[in-house]
Amino acid sequence: MATHSKIFYFVCESQKKKLKLLQWIWGKAFISWVKENLPPAQIVFNHFHVIKLMNEKLDLVRRRITVKLDTAERAILKNQRFTLLRNEENLSSEASAYLAKIKQTFQELADVHMMKEALRSIYSVAQNVSQAEDALLLWVKAT
Repeated sequence: MATHSKIFYFVCESQKKKLKLLQWIWGKAFISWVKENLPPAQIVFNHFHVIKLMNEKLDLVRRRITVKLDTAERAILKNQRFTLLRNEENLSSEASAYLAKIKQTFQELADVHMMKEALRSIYSVAQNVSQAEDALLLWVKAT
């Protein structure tokens, strides 16, 4: 928590009260600190960092599944980490076909990958805050 305090050392109390939005990439400690020290401010999470967190979860699932596989099944996932993590629209036709094979073979990976792509779509489809909130709530309920 001391680090967070140092960041705002030069911000006077009247300025702290005027803060409305903070964009940050830190975790729970930062959120707790902001709630305690800057209660009127809202925290905004950069969508790149939100998607990064989702990609990290997808990769954890991939690694957990890979450990349990026999040699033949493991070969399907070998060197395919970035096929799963890349945005679908950026995949080559060959990589797209291989992604389809992975999803057909490993249902859990297919589900988590679909969740990642659905989360990404919220940022491109929602045209206002209300639509984004509704879409995010639906996404959370679906997961």
